[in-house]
Amino acid sequence: MGKDSKLGIQGYILIAIFIALSAWFFATEVEAAEFEIGPTLLSGEFADGGMLIFTERLGKWTLGGGYVSKQTCKCRVEVDLEENIFFQGQRIVDHKNWELGIGAAYFQNTNRALGKNLTWSLSLGYGKEHWSVRVRHWSNAGSGSPNLGQDVVTIGYAF
Repeated sequence: MGKDSKLGIQGYILIAIFIALSAWFFATEVEAAEFEIGPTLLSGEFADGGMLIFTERLGKWTLGGGYVSKQTCKCRVEVDLEENIFFQGQRIVDHKNWELGIGAAYFQNTNRALGKNLTWSLSLGYGKEHWSVRVRHWSNAGSGSPNLGQDVVTIGYAF
């Protein structure tokens, strides 16, 4: 991944630092940590890319970050997006094994999927024991252009 133009640090190093600091800072409050992986979508169409997400559950909140691979899509609008990293926080509502989340996310780079660095983050998931399946969506809610929206369907493992 290319260097962050503001910090001059590789993106995956930022993710590693975030994981280490959050694990240390929230060690006593963390209920669970989870890794998720899945294919990316742009405007609901597969984008020939993937996403890796790490989250920590703190009561009714999750904090996390992730890595989005290079994406190419011959969707309604042809796009070729570079790698990206992001950090997010969400408020989670649980009902039985289902969960719904809403929050905010900050993406390192803007692109045709997300016209702004700061976006809304939505998720819908189903989980049992350590495994989960989620659909996640990031969008600037029309506050900037372009706004194709970034989506991912993930399988997760919590520990």
